[in-house]
Amino acid sequence: MLHTICWESTGGVFPDLTIFYKPEDPVRALKRGTEGREADRMEKKGEEFHGKVYRMYYEVLPGFLKEREGRRIEIIDSTPEIGIERVHKETKRIVGELVVSRGLLRA
Repeated sequence: MLHTICWESTGGVFPDLTIFYKPEDPVRALKRGTEGREADRMEKKGEEFHGKVYRMYYEVLPGFLKEREGRRIEIIDSTPEIGIERVHKETKRIVGELVVSRGLLRA
């Protein structure tokens, strides 16, 4: 069903590269995001729900899309401990490799 939804919503057009920026642990993010305020409707769904969503995006979905559609999917750890400079450097490396491999730029 997920594949059909993706296919229909894009008219069969998919990107050459998808980058997922893996955030911090969902429980930690949920606690940090609701600090000092009341949780909204989605945040109130709790830790188990958010853990399942997290796993779907960063474990199940990339493998599914790669297998079913041959899509290149990269996951970059963007947790606060990694630091923005390292995330930026890794993003540039991945995009640079794709551009060079397509002959759009020389290494």
